[in-house]
Amino acid sequence: MPRPDPPASVIIMPKSAALLVHAAAAIHTLTLRDGRCVSMREATLAGFDQIIDDKRVDLIVLLRLHGQYDFAGTERQVIGLKHDEMQILRAAKKRLQTHSTVPLHHKDAVAMALMRMARPEFSRDGLIPSPLTWLEGARLQP
Repeated sequence: MPRPDPPASVIIMPKSAALLVHAAAAIHTLTLRDGRCVSMREATLAGFDQIIDDKRVDLIVLLRLHGQYDFAGTERQVIGLKHDEMQILRAAKKRLQTHSTVPLHHKDAVAMALMRMARPEFSRDGLIPSPLTWLEGARLQP
């Protein structure tokens, strides 16, 4: 008899302005990259993959940026993840925790995954222009 699939998990996120802005930007970026509409869950998973592959300096920058925003809120936002996706979340969280001085929770890892996909500081494929390229080809006005 085949084994049933392990149960899915639900991450309950506080609905804050910072979360909504970063989620919308991450969804926008991946929609342009993939050529189809993506969900917040898909954007989060793409962020986890990027966090796992990132260099140490990118993780430190991400942790510092995360500390600048208030992700608290009274309402709740729910993200459902399958069992194998929870393993990816744990791997990304472990990678972030090695560079953090404070304990991280699953909701922090989800917020940072969305930030990772939304912020121009981390853009490598040109969908979000990097601040280093903002002035390329631009002329300074006399």
